[in-house]
Amino acid sequence: MTNASERFGIHCEPFVQPTGIILSFSDSSKPSGSTDITRVIRLPFVETNLRLLSEADRIAESVADGSLSLPEGYRQMAALDQISTSFRVLLKILALTGLASGIAMLLRLPWPDVGVATFNGFLAGVLGWYASSRPRLHEAITALTAFICTSVVLFVESFVVPLNQNTVIIASLVALMPGMHLTNSINELCAGHLSAGVARFAGAVSIMLQLCVGALIAFYIFNFLGVSLQVRPSRPQPVAVEMLGMALAASSFAVLFQATRRDFLYVICAACLGYLLVKFGGDKFGAPAGVFISACVLTGLGNLFGRVFHRPGAIIRIPGIVMLVPGSASVKALLNVLQQNVEPGEGILAIAYILMAIVAGIIFGNLFVPTRSTL
Repeated sequence: MTNASERFGIHCEPFVQPTGIILSFSDSSKPSGSTDITRVIRLPFVETNLRLLSEADRIAESVADGSLSLPEGYRQMAALDQISTSFRVLLKILALTGLASGIAMLLRLPWPDVGVATFNGFLAGVLGWYASSRPRLHEAITALTAFICTSVVLFVESFVVPLNQNTVIIASLVALMPGMHLTNSINELCAGHLSAGVARFAGAVSIMLQLCVGALIAFYIFNFLGVSLQVRPSRPQPVAVEMLGMALAASSFAVLFQATRRDFLYVICAACLGYLLVKFGGDKFGAPAGVFISACVLTGLGNLFGRVFHRPGAIIRIPGIVMLVPGSASVKALLNVLQQNVEPGEGILAIAYILMAIVAGIIFGNLFVPTRSTL
């Protein structure tokens, strides 16, 4: 915004929040205060869309450097808004199904657990699509999805086959977890964007609480009915299943992030690299160090990608870091605390370690390879 404004001799002061933007414009050639215009733009919550991010970045830079006229840039920007087609909706449901299945295999869960997580992923996709056109239902869809998916897990482990209870629930709901929101909020706070960081952190906590409330309601109902739960410890699958799960989860993230065809392979490779770095780095140096190394390398590679190809580094950075984010750890810790399985301090400390390692990795990654732009 500031770069494009400077080209036209306009002074712009933006104030950006996760839910809105305040823009103040004035003509730099006129006396101060004589041409001030203020706009307030309400921003709805939107999902990560790498295609739109890349296109918006291209259009904005083309307008700023003069290679694209302002009316044409506005026309191209407006053309980016499009209504989701039935094919995109179906693709999203399949991606949510594949993500839940991939995460379950990534955690090396037994096949019955993988099957339940896959079914719940499909269920979450269908519920999300159904609620998208119903505003009142959409407000409660996170807690409702957690309740239904948890109920499915409890029913299966009570009457069909024992499951790894909390782990299957986490795999089922992984797409709804606010890991990136938590990471971005701490990163913004460290960068001095206090109001945006606090707002994003509050939003992440709200999502975590909705997920936990929905899950706990299902637990209370089953306990009230006197249903006996058959929980079993994990029985790890072979490493080949874990690698297959990694590839499936990475591909699902590429679809959910709506990467373009030319970026699809970049996104998959970044997600796989992020997981492999944290896995092998954690085995050698400890879990926090593995997360730090992975975040640092992925941030540096994202910045390098942006410098070489003049495109947003987020195409590499977001998919790579999303495999590290503490969303699942946060929800699992809260579930354990609310079920009185662990002390509250233990869960909070585990989340804090992951968050600090990711943020430190992002900071040092930006230090080693400076960003081309903030995207």
